[in-house]
Amino acid sequence: IDTNFTVTVSAGSASAAHLNAINDATTSLVTATDVTNITGTAATIKTLIDNEGNAGDKVNLDGNFTVTVSAGTAAAADLNAINSATSSLVTATSVTTITGSASDINTLVGNEGDNGDKVDLAANVAITIGSGSASAAHLNTINTKTTGLVTATAVTALTGTAASINTLVGNEGDSGDKVNLDTDYTATISDTDVAASVLK
Repeated sequence: IDTNFTVTVSAGSASAAHLNAINDATTSLVTATDVTNITGTAATIKTLIDNEGNAGDKVNLDGNFTVTVSAGTAAAADLNAINSATSSLVTATSVTTITGSASDINTLVGNEGDNGDKVDLAANVAITIGSGSASAAHLNTINTKTTGLVTATAVTALTGTAASINTLVGNEGDSGDKVNLDTDYTATISDTDVAASVLK
């Protein structure tokens, strides 16, 4: 087989891994605009949409395909990118753990839903926040969106109002519907006036 053949994928569901392999096998366009559903891991689907295009060594996808993300761990940044690439539902209810920055995960849970241009997440999905600084408001929002544990022990610095940080530490715990924090994080409070009782 030559390495610059064009490909036209028939209608229906397609595996992102298969489409990536086809794209790797040719330097010409893979037309997959009739594909209505894409399946696979979040990372594999993200690779696919990174190679989306309508000319050259690309995979041409429709703008309203549905997505079914397979079980396991998924990066919030990948799910956000997938959601941005289609106007249809991204079903990620089989995802058991979501990883990423508090900002990326906050964006993701803000787009959660079970129809339309949304990402459908399991109600008890576990969350693991990456290292660095995190907004207390983001962590509080994330905590309200899942009944699973939000692991934020890698967070080294918290920012936000005294009230937001106070709410967060009130929901601290290492199991169940809690936010697990480390014990030596720094906190930067944005308020100019804070009641002494809040700082206790």
